[in-house]
Amino acid sequence: MISTFFIQRPIFAAVISMAITLAGAISVFSLPISLFPPIAPPIIQVTCSYPGANAAVVTDTIGAPIEQKVNGVDKLMYMRSQSTNDGMYILTLAFDIGADANLALVQTQNRVQLAMPLLPPVVQKQGVGIKKTSPDILLTVSLLSPDDRYDDIFMSNYATIHLRDELLRCYGVADVLFLGQRDYSIRAWLDPDQLAARGLNATDIRDRIAEQNVSVVVGVSGQSSSPLNQQTQQVVSAVGRLQSPEQFGDIIVYSDATVPGTAIVRLKDVARIELGASNYSQVCRSSGKPSVTVAVFQLPDTNALDCSRDIKTTMQKLAKQFPPGLDYIIGYDTTPYITESIFEVVKTLRDAIILVAIVVLVFLQNWRAALIPLIAVPVAIIGTFAAMALMGFSLNTLTLFGLVLSIGIVVDDAIVVVENVDRWIASGLSPRDAAVKAMSEVTGPVIGVAAVLSAVFVPCAFISGVTGLFFKQFALTIAISTILSAINSLTLSPALAAILLKPHPLPGQVAARKDPLEWIFYLLLGPFFRLFNWGLGGLIDGYVKIVAVLLRRSVWTLGLYGILLVLTWKAVAVYPVGFVPLQDQGYLIVTVQLPDGASVMRTDQVLADVEALSFTIPGVSSTLTIAGMSFLYNSSAPNWGSMFLVLDEFKHRQTPETRAMAILKTMRTRCQAEIPDAVIGVYPAPPVKGLGTAGGFKFFIQDRGNSTPQAIQEATTQFADVMADWGLFFVANDYRADSPQLFLDIDRAKIRAAGIPIASVFNTLQLYLGSFYVNNFNLFGRFWQVMIMADVPFRSAVKDLLNLKVANNNGQMVPLATLMNVRNDLGPVMMMRYNLYPAAAITGIPNIFESGSVLIDKVEQTARKQLPDNFSYEWSEIFYLQLIAGNTASVLLGLGVVLVFLVLAALYESWLQPLAVILVVPLCFFGAIVGLAIAKLPIDILSQVGFVVLVGLACKNAILIVEFAKTLRNEGHDPTSATLSACRLRLRPILMTSFAFILGVFPLVVAKGAGAELRWSLGITVFSGMIGVTLFGIFFTPVFYYVLERISARW
Repeated sequence: MISTFFIQRPIFAAVISMAITLAGAISVFSLPISLFPPIAPPIIQVTCSYPGANAAVVTDTIGAPIEQKVNGVDKLMYMRSQSTNDGMYILTLAFDIGADANLALVQTQNRVQLAMPLLPPVVQKQGVGIKKTSPDILLTVSLLSPDDRYDDIFMSNYATIHLRDELLRCYGVADVLFLGQRDYSIRAWLDPDQLAARGLNATDIRDRIAEQNVSVVVGVSGQSSSPLNQQTQQVVSAVGRLQSPEQFGDIIVYSDATVPGTAIVRLKDVARIELGASNYSQVCRSSGKPSVTVAVFQLPDTNALDCSRDIKTTMQKLAKQFPPGLDYIIGYDTTPYITESIFEVVKTLRDAIILVAIVVLVFLQNWRAALIPLIAVPVAIIGTFAAMALMGFSLNTLTLFGLVLSIGIVVDDAIVVVENVDRWIASGLSPRDAAVKAMSEVTGPVIGVAAVLSAVFVPCAFISGVTGLFFKQFALTIAISTILSAINSLTLSPALAAILLKPHPLPGQVAARKDPLEWIFYLLLGPFFRLFNWGLGGLIDGYVKIVAVLLRRSVWTLGLYGILLVLTWKAVAVYPVGFVPLQDQGYLIVTVQLPDGASVMRTDQVLADVEALSFTIPGVSSTLTIAGMSFLYNSSAPNWGSMFLVLDEFKHRQTPETRAMAILKTMRTRCQAEIPDAVIGVYPAPPVKGLGTAGGFKFFIQDRGNSTPQAIQEATTQFADVMADWGLFFVANDYRADSPQLFLDIDRAKIRAAGIPIASVFNTLQLYLGSFYVNNFNLFGRFWQVMIMADVPFRSAVKDLLNLKVANNNGQMVPLATLMNVRNDLGPVMMMRYNLYPAAAITGIPNIFESGSVLIDKVEQTARKQLPDNFSYEWSEIFYLQLIAGNTASVLLGLGVVLVFLVLAALYESWLQPLAVILVVPLCFFGAIVGLAIAKLPIDILSQVGFVVLVGLACKNAILIVEFAKTLRNEGHDPTSATLSACRLRLRPILMTSFAFILGVFPLVVAKGAGAELRWSLGITVFSGMIGVTLFGIFFTPVFYYVLERISARW
């Protein structure tokens, strides 16, 4: 027997354990730290701009051709696009979880290239951006001027010139986005009256700038082949690209060389030229101070903490070179939550070890005996780090949860060994002989428990999708620690027991002298130990009597089991099911939507009101606001605004009213009452980074026919109104197709009769009103845009538009008022498409205690009744992943039970005996659901992880009874005697191991601080489930074994 070898060679056993521990201790420093394993799908984003185009034009000319080409790219899950009235187009493609992000990027680039010839020339000229990204922001760096010395244009361009490239070179940075960006631009503000007076069109200005602001390539003077006596060679250069407003103002836009003395018309004669900003569509503030903010996005599959650390180090270096009066702050930062969550789980790990040590000491009542199981903890736990490093795992919430639960399992194996050795020592054997005898009895159970737990957890490694990624690292961590625990229990634990444990005095013998520690324990805890032993002895006697009654009434007992089985099945069938629990991550997302047509400045004022309100709520630390943009849709519109509401540190928010969801509810209630000018939504952080921009649900109402935007708005609004009666925490529909717009009713017959090319009319409108991009200029070592547009007095009202003039074929200037009529119209601020179809999003937050699957079913039923025939709907983001995950966890549980049965059948060489172990498994779910119901928590993905753990633990307790009863039966005992003797012998180690596990997970149940929601879901599930399965198991398992043994004897 392998244990005998190590009992005889304890140093060998110690070396093995030390090697395992040393390998883990070295490996732990190489493990990356993250909140979760990489479970977010790869995201590819396609962006481009069509200056002057409205949302409908962008959708038709850019969205349709790109999306038709991209559709069908390998492993694409879904795609959605936003086209806005500022000409921006953003296409987001989400690929299957586990897909190669680099391959997805290359394939998307190839598909977009096929669409490039179909795009408008100005879009082709500016280019299309394609990149890997994450949908949510890692952190923000805000530049501000405490003494108001610098304006937003200076701060924006300082950040562009000095910060942007440095941040992009930081580890893990995918992209940076400027909030409140004011990139330098040469703005030529045209005077249409001056142009018309000189017989010039806006197209003349465009063409003159394009031909005179160019890169000049002259060549080299004196280069080969030259005369043999050529002595010099010089590069020839000339001013090509212009650099200053003065140089642009001197551009000649008209001169008639055929008429001597004709005045030369320069650009400054017909336009106001300045070095301004390329756009003024956003206003950014940090806690009320004007600022320009750099939002940093993280690359997929990179370490968030390392990325954040590199960014902060880089900013500290760059800040030393800031000019006086310029400062920066990192207000919004998601990484402290990761750090605090991991730290809290480590504290839980510490508390679990202490509680387990107390349990072991109380039951074994000897520091020597208690030391042996506790030595097993660092060997198995620290040794697991080496295997984690080999498999590419990280130190994340799930792997640390696995280690917390492993503490109870690891101690259990060693407890079984020590308790049995101590029992044989008490019978008169020497410690060495007792260790040999005990291991002959418990080697089978130890191997059986390890095999059973591995059979439960190892299949988790082969589950695909987001569910599989959640289960994989957690399950394999426990499986590895369980295997290491079994190795330790077969090698080091018996060797230490033979060395550390002392012989018990036989009747009439004098007990050996106690060492100092034993005296201390005897003096301090002796009375308690005697009382505990007396109570435990009585409990064992009473337990055996109850089991004897149950064996005699086995039919009634099985009937009671059947009733509990039905109740468990009913409870599991109707109990609410969630996915990933929402967490207090230290910030909230606020969205503001003003009435259509509201300006950016008005939106900024409302955001200031919301900001002032937020600072009156306890728990709010700082804010970051951006007027003109929606974080929720990553799109721009003047009547949209967004805010990051950063909360105080967790240690300062210990009261219920300062938790994130309580602040969210208070914010929503007060904003609705005190700020009636806008529709304000408050959202929690997304439960998993990369799975959406905010917490809650999102699905799209799709137009599968050819309906108008107004029809989409009507269908979406009606659907959202129905959902408002469901009692959801929050539901919103931000789609608007009734934004005030102007429609030009162009009379094409009049245009033709006037001898005006139709293209000239469109060009005039685009150049005067559309902020037209001409080309680039260089400044500060970078290139910037040159843009032309009518000056403010010539585009502020409808009459100004009609006064614009266009030249006919004879050079005469014709007012646009004679060629078209202008009427008020309605149209969308933003047009969305989801999987190629025009769509509108409905977002919201479900009830905490309502099943996500129930919400999915309600939406499906409402869609069948409510939506017109040519409309449909599709889920997105985290609820889409929940939908495709289906009942993966149920299949996994079933597979685990089947594998446990097969393993036990192989160990017992019987098809019936494993049932004595398996039949108690369903009752662990009953205890778990009772606990979840008391805590008002749904069965989310972490609860399902807990169910898998309970399957293994339920089998473990049952194995201890069945294995000993089977041994006694083989020695000739009748079924009743074997069963009762096994119950008497095994109740103590069962209670010891069960209490060790239950108290080991208790810190998860009472968790506080960052990530507490995750610890509650898992902790309450396994805590209550283990209590239930222990109570049910110690009474039902003997009956199962007895009945099956009787049936087996008859066969």
